[in-house]
Formats: sequence, structure tokens, C-alpha cells
Amino acid sequence: MAKEVNAEAEYQQPVTRAMYYAYYKVLQSNEGPAANFITAGILWFIVFRANSNLTLIAASIPIDQFATFKRNVEEEFNGTVNSMGSSVRKI
Repeated sequence: MAKEVNAEAEYQQPVTRAMYYAYYKVLQSNEGPAANFITAGILWFIVFRANSNLTLIAASIPIDQFATFKRNVEEEFNGTVNSMGSSVRKI
């Protein structure tokens, strides 16, 4: 949108990460509305409860892994989530 109206940027920063997410059915879930932020080396995860007994898991990867990741998103994402050691099942 900003490009369409030729708006000037007030602040710019290079893109350093990409994020993918999916909803999962979790066998056991923590109570409460809080999100969990998890780091596993260069991987970052955000996990929080959603509606209908679902849990959203978002994985943030370094931008230099983006090209490889997007070639096979489902396999890469599942491998990334599995690296957390969680017992979750994708819906």
C-alpha cells in the first residue's frame, strides 16, 4: 500500500527472519491465555491456544533458510516443529 501512494518510509530494517504457522490438535494443553515463546538455537517458536481446542504453533526461521524452506513448506515446517520435541498432531 505504501508503495502505491509513494509514502516515505520513516524507518527501514532489513528482513532477517521468516515465519510460518499451523494449527494443531494438542493432547494436553496448558490452561490460560498466555503464549509460550520458545527458542531452540536459531529457531524461534510461539505457541498459544486458539478456539475449538486448537493450538497455533508459529516457527520463525532465519531468512537465509527461507529459499530452502519454501521449496517444501509442509515437510520443513513439520521437521521444525518436531525439533521442539512436542507431541502435537497437525489438523
